[in-house]
Amino acid sequence: MANPAERPELRLTCDRIIRTCIQRLGEEEEEEKTCEGHLGTLLRLAELACEGYQACAPAPGPRQQLYLERLLFHLLKGAAGRGALEACLPLAERLRRGLELCRGEGGPPPRDVEAVAKNGLAVLWKGAEAAEEGARRLALTLRLSGLRLLALTEGPGAPPSSLPRKFGQACALYLKGAPSPMGDEDSAHLRREFESLLPGAGGCACELALQCCGALCRGGRPDVALQALTRCRALPAEGLHASAALLLCRLACGLGAGAGAGYAPSLAEAARALRSLPPGDPRQHRAVADACQLLLSALDGARLGLQGLLRLFDLLDAHFTALREGEKVRCLSVPCRFLRRLPASVE
Repeated sequence: MANPAERPELRLTCDRIIRTCIQRLGEEEEEEKTCEGHLGTLLRLAELACEGYQACAPAPGPRQQLYLERLLFHLLKGAAGRGALEACLPLAERLRRGLELCRGEGGPPPRDVEAVAKNGLAVLWKGAEAAEEGARRLALTLRLSGLRLLALTEGPGAPPSSLPRKFGQACALYLKGAPSPMGDEDSAHLRREFESLLPGAGGCACELALQCCGALCRGGRPDVALQALTRCRALPAEGLHASAALLLCRLACGLGAGAGAGYAPSLAEAARALRSLPPGDPRQHRAVADACQLLLSALDGARLGLQGLLRLFDLLDAHFTALREGEKVRCLSVPCRFLRRLPASVE
């Protein structure tokens, strides 16, 4: 550790190194574009300089607000622009940690933190588009690194979260071109990335779980979706509607994986959960409706038998009752989707 008297000079040196690296990354010389070794060395030097800058920051006392984070953003942007996409991941994580410290506890995030976080998301999302072909896992990791930045913009007084919607988009893009059913490595990668997003998800964990499990089920891996749901049990409860939605999701994945108690018992359990729900807001109703749709998908082509069919209509009745006050339009559209997909035989 540097002598306290030397820290300002060392911090200034690290600052100059970082700025020089940013400048070099922005240069358009063709020979440097093709020199991966030089690019890697440059980015590693920039990371070491960032570590040095942080180590020499005044303590105690606040350092200049967002100064290093803005430099990190320009490093991230430069690395992505030069195609060093894997090198973007540690830079994005360092940026996230710095923004988290600047954000503080509680309340809406400062506007500067929100601006840097959203710009970082845009850079990583664009980088993922470049990585899409032949590197689907890297593309997903880049997008979710961006979503971890976006999660920092959440908080009391902030607008409704766009995190679940963006995560759903990332999952849909990941499924494009994937074999069906998904392989073990592809499905495990999606599960791990989902789990890494949960700690900063705030009150969106249920909606993220529904998106992840829906993607895994569409990819033919309800067994991995069940594994992903186990991680949600360790999170703080988000209320009765979220608990009911997660229960419906678990029943759907269990039926899809052949691990449930059977159609009739699962449908009966789902109906009981829906009937126990108090009135909720539209977002809560939407999560429950999405979970019901996932459960319906698990019944596609199933031979329910008479008891299973009776339990299905009991579930429909409970579902409509739960949604009648919250989402009338969606409620009216659900019967057609259910009835169109009923199996032709109930033997």
